[in-house]
Amino acid sequence: MEKKKILFIINPIAGTSRNKKIENQIKLHLDTQRYDYQLAYTTHQHHATELAKQALLEHTDSIIAVGGDGTINEIVSAIVDSPCILGIIPVGSGNGLAYHLHIPINIKKAIEIINKEHIERIDTVSLNGFIYASIAGIGFDAFIAKMFALQQKRGFLSYFKLILKYILTYQSIHYIIEEDTKIISRKAFLVCFANSSQWGFNVRISPESSVQDGYINVCFIKKPFLLSIPFLVMFLLSGNLNKIKSYVKIYKLKQFSIRTADNQLMPVHIDGNYLKQEKMLEIMAKPLSLRILLDSNI
Repeated sequence: MEKKKILFIINPIAGTSRNKKIENQIKLHLDTQRYDYQLAYTTHQHHATELAKQALLEHTDSIIAVGGDGTINEIVSAIVDSPCILGIIPVGSGNGLAYHLHIPINIKKAIEIINKEHIERIDTVSLNGFIYASIAGIGFDAFIAKMFALQQKRGFLSYFKLILKYILTYQSIHYIIEEDTKIISRKAFLVCFANSSQWGFNVRISPESSVQDGYINVCFIKKPFLLSIPFLVMFLLSGNLNKIKSYVKIYKLKQFSIRTADNQLMPVHIDGNYLKQEKMLEIMAKPLSLRILLDSNI
């Protein structure tokens, strides 16, 4: 039987140091009687996309993202709507998509999922032509992502300092959504376009999201009062944010546009990584457009 070809695309600066052990873990635990594999290390932004596109030309059967949500996004953008299969070994900081899909953080167990070769199809989302599988957003979190991209010092502490600096002064914005003949007009502190349920670290912004329903959960979040922030954090961490109707409104949409009421530029993030500023976003669900290795049915 001919062996299947696997490429492991490894981000060497992903959020944790566990990926330093990945070569040995693959040698120990991958079923090499069934798979021929290669390793490739990213060296710059969008390198994972370049590597994945080349792998498609070489008829690689599966590409394994060894990194965080950023690495996954770069690979997904290359292999969406193709026969190539995505696998995930989550060694990033937040690992939002992996948590949503119940892919274990333990490297050995993640490799065992690859060996089982259980394939599912999941949705992706197109945002002004950019493809993602987890979460994008505008508003406060996108603004913080933009500020964070300008920082020389990285890490959670720098990110948290920016939140503290701007959370009281950042103003809610009036947004307009158009979907066919429907118009939604709401003010919000931030708006998330959720395919999966969480930002990462098991912080679930959209607990009811499914990656197989063909919908995007559009979550409008009101600006919290200072004293209510601990209360909101508790609901985020417990997966019950959608139950706070006074602060959260969620719409399930398939294809829509969104802009501000005064047509101002909007910072945009995908999985916490700043993308760019846009005046208008055209967002569309791409049902079951990505093949992925999972432990079981989701």
